[in-house]
Amino acid sequence: MFYGRAAFTDSHAVAVDGEVLEGDAFLVATGSRPAIPPIEGLSDVPYLTSDLLTSDEGLELTELPASLVILGGGYIALELGQMFQRFGTRVTILERSGRILPGYEPEIGTTLAAILRDEGLTLVTDAAAQRVRQDGPDVVVVAAVGGRLREFRAARLLVAAGRVPNTEGLGLERPGVHLDAHGFVAVDDTLRTTAPHVWAAGDVIGRQIANQPATPVGAHDGVIAASNALRGDGRRVDHRVIPRTIFTDPQVAVVGLTEAQAHAAGHRCRCTVVPMSAVPRAGAVRDPRGVIKMVLDADSEEVLGVSMLGLNAGEVVHEAAMALRFRATVHDFIDLVHVYPTMAEALKIVALSFFKDVTKLSCCAE
Repeated sequence: MFYGRAAFTDSHAVAVDGEVLEGDAFLVATGSRPAIPPIEGLSDVPYLTSDLLTSDEGLELTELPASLVILGGGYIALELGQMFQRFGTRVTILERSGRILPGYEPEIGTTLAAILRDEGLTLVTDAAAQRVRQDGPDVVVVAAVGGRLREFRAARLLVAAGRVPNTEGLGLERPGVHLDAHGFVAVDDTLRTTAPHVWAAGDVIGRQIANQPATPVGAHDGVIAASNALRGDGRRVDHRVIPRTIFTDPQVAVVGLTEAQAHAAGHRCRCTVVPMSAVPRAGAVRDPRGVIKMVLDADSEEVLGVSMLGLNAGEVVHEAAMALRFRATVHDFIDLVHVYPTMAEALKIVALSFFKDVTKLSCCAE
């Protein structure tokens, strides 16, 4: 085991703090780090990232701030924002687009926004940060909101503006590894780079080949890349079905295509949305917050995607993932006997909603 900064010195050798290692095959799995947007003044003020580190101290945050402004409205911003709000911090989230979670189903983002606002979070959309400054003990963010500049003041600033790959300083040009326009390592569906003896996996490849940057995806793909590199298996990755969860409360879980993605892929779609209040388990435990949406191919009735905001959504999504893996139809969800009352019944209920008013069903009825 070697620890230190590594970089290619030629096509078949890397140096780790002066120690040269040679090999016939290499795997690049250097991951990613929080992206820091080019905002005027940001480099002059202390800020946190999703790793809860300050830009100038290198120490983990140990004191609860009285107030916090978060730049970004994606999953990291929402998970940390709700956590800090529940700890007692006054949280303001600034999102550039018109809604939080812009890449998800609009019904998910809209419903979650209402839930978070009910908890006391301030969510400001269409907010583009222009500059940042220190004002006494506070950090001030100046953002363009609805055509005018507004100031947002807080004790601390958290930047949650996505992630960028860790590819600088690796000497990847020496073996001939190409990077895409955003600096991610370019790979094919066997995870081989443009250098025939170099593979890459994890966040460092970004969203190529329908990849979803996440720890379990990187672990899964790392096995495939290592197998291809060491044994020449030629295994191909299949990222068609990747379940994902956002650990807010309630959780968001998605798998497959959104309605917009299905249309973009050429499908003629049918979609339906059901509130969690229609799920008996949600009512029994007094937590009817959320919605579930199902996307079908209108011709084959194959289920293309499921998005759920609700109690235990991160557990429920695995049934949907297995169904999508085997190209289940809406009728497969309906015909499967579900335990009553469970949150997994939400999948059966949303499938039934294509054909009947589920709000008028008695328990276990079809």
